[in-house]
Amino acid sequence: YTVNWTMGDPVKLIITPATLNITVNGDSDSLVYNGSEQSREGTVTATSEDTGFDASKFSYSGSKSVSGTNVGTYKTELAEASCSYADENYTVNWTMGDPVKLIITPADISDKAKFTVENPADVVYDGSSQKQKPTVKDSSGKALTEETDYELSYSEDTTNVGTVTVTITGKGNYTGSTTATYKITPKAVTVKADDKSKEYGADDPELTATVTGTVNGETVAYTISRATGETVEGSPYTITPSGAATQGNYTVTYENGTFTITPDKGNDVDPKPGDDSETMDADSKTISVVYDGNPHTVTAEAKKEGSTIYYKYDGGDWTTTAPSRTDVGETEFAIRAENPNYEPIEKDGYKLIVTPKEVTVTVDNKTKVVGGADPALTATVTGLIGEDTITYTLARAAGETAGTYAITATGAADQGNYTVKFVAGTLTITAPAPDDDDDPTPTPTPGPVIIIPTPEPEPDPDPQPQPNPPVVPAVQPAAAPEPAVIEPDPVPAATPVPTPTATPAPTEIDGPKVPMAQPKYWALINLLSAIATTLIGLGMVITFFRKKKEDEEEEDEEKAKDRNNNEEKEEDPNKRRPSKFLGLIPAIASIILFVLTENMKNPMRLVDKWTIWMIVIALINVVLAYLTRNQKMGRLVFDANGGNGTMSSIVGEMGKDVTIANNAFTNDGYTFAGWNTKADGTGESYGDGDSWKMSEDKPNKLFAQWKH
Repeated sequence: YTVNWTMGDPVKLIITPATLNITVNGDSDSLVYNGSEQSREGTVTATSEDTGFDASKFSYSGSKSVSGTNVGTYKTELAEASCSYADENYTVNWTMGDPVKLIITPADISDKAKFTVENPADVVYDGSSQKQKPTVKDSSGKALTEETDYELSYSEDTTNVGTVTVTITGKGNYTGSTTATYKITPKAVTVKADDKSKEYGADDPELTATVTGTVNGETVAYTISRATGETVEGSPYTITPSGAATQGNYTVTYENGTFTITPDKGNDVDPKPGDDSETMDADSKTISVVYDGNPHTVTAEAKKEGSTIYYKYDGGDWTTTAPSRTDVGETEFAIRAENPNYEPIEKDGYKLIVTPKEVTVTVDNKTKVVGGADPALTATVTGLIGEDTITYTLARAAGETAGTYAITATGAADQGNYTVKFVAGTLTITAPAPDDDDDPTPTPTPGPVIIIPTPEPEPDPDPQPQPNPPVVPAVQPAAAPEPAVIEPDPVPAATPVPTPTATPAPTEIDGPKVPMAQPKYWALINLLSAIATTLIGLGMVITFFRKKKEDEEEEDEEKAKDRNNNEEKEEDPNKRRPSKFLGLIPAIASIILFVLTENMKNPMRLVDKWTIWMIVIALINVVLAYLTRNQKMGRLVFDANGGNGTMSSIVGEMGKDVTIANNAFTNDGYTFAGWNTKADGTGESYGDGDSWKMSEDKPNKLFAQWKH
């Protein structure tokens, strides 16, 4: 055969690309939130479990950059189109895995290097819950925002005084927690005592105070008292509130008030006659007295004891000198009573009136014989005081024949301090006996007569007899004109009333001793001092006898012991001496002084001039009581414990230290080794010069210790 060869498809070996399953992943990184945008360039890697995979042939051309600001995960999605594998022998099945990531984590606010926390301001307690806000800032000074960046929680009590803790817990872009604190401080409260007043003698009103600063009806505790005193002069007195300065949610300050005692309106004053010669007419408000030559002084009396009386008269000022008047006339006056505890009381419109004294001029009866000269005309004046005089004239009716003729006295009815009454007398002319040698010449009429009246003595507790009034005989003139009257010297003008002066202080005059003058009151402190002094004195005596009995009982018990021990009994250091009887001397003295100086029927006062002596006597008895007090004494006894010789015991007060004396005992063949509280040396050891405390709980006895 001829073969026509047609060359068809050649022998082929077709090598097809192998399949690679490649997974592409982006890497991941984290950054801490810092408040700004943060970015990173990531890495994309390929992995495959197929044989023949060569990671170096993989490349990724897409974006691998990722950025973000807030907390969270930021990613760049991988794109298959951006993946390539530099080997045509493979067909790649791409699996896109994790993208490139940027994880922004929360910032930890507890990191003090990056965050600062400012504590809230302290607040004052106001009765309500007070949640203060802290301030949180990052390192750049940026303030974080509550509820966005963090949350707040508070300790249980945000109302009452104390420290509140605030917990700050990160939120959103922040994590972790930190704390801040602030204080709720006490609120200031003021307790102000209310001012009070009362009238003198009234009961105290209730003391109150005004409290400002509390809230929600809350209260603070306090007490109120006032300074003692019950007089207007001593007021105002201090009202003092007091209590704790710190009370729960409050700090309390206290402010004093004042307590004023105002004068009472209960005082009164009335004038009184100065003596029995004066009369008082309450309706006309006059005190009247008939002129007697003596000064008459008004007195006044206040209703309340301790008042000072003042007078105003003659257009002057108020004075304690009472108005006084001697001569006829009137003095208008007003009175005023002042008392520290009462309102002043004034009364006016009063009069002190001195009325004229009545004087009688009684003409003396006269006689003569027809033709004879007239006798001197005289009169008797009754009612004048002391050296006072009045003026009057005497004259008789004309006529010279036998018969009676009136002799009259004439003068002013009102003469200074007197009203004058005139009583006429008679001149009787009798016929002469018949006489052949009668001289027909008529007897001349007597001339003028001067009468000096008889003064009436002024009242005197020891009156002296007054001489008879002199009578000046009639002067016979050469002629016999009509009767002329020559008046006596005029009555001297009334002497001005001197202003009364203050009564001088009494002068002490040496003379027989009299008991101490008791004042118009008695002192409470003096009574208390006398009682205290007496009780102290009696207590000292009672203590003496009680202790004496105890000592005798102890002495009886110890006598038997002393006889058994064949020891000489030393005097008991606690034996009582009768010095306590000295306390009776001040006690008796205080009683005597109180009886002599105080009268308990009088009103009471707190102190008087004897108080200091009563207190001194009481203090003397206190000192005596202290000096003779019952001090428990004991003796430290030394026992030779087989040795020879004697040693005096040492007396000391129980509970106090005494110094152990140097050993004076001897013991042949032995050397002194010290002291011991037990004879066999098993007790406490002491040496010469050591201190020993006197005790009632153990024997005060030391035994000598000996050694070879």
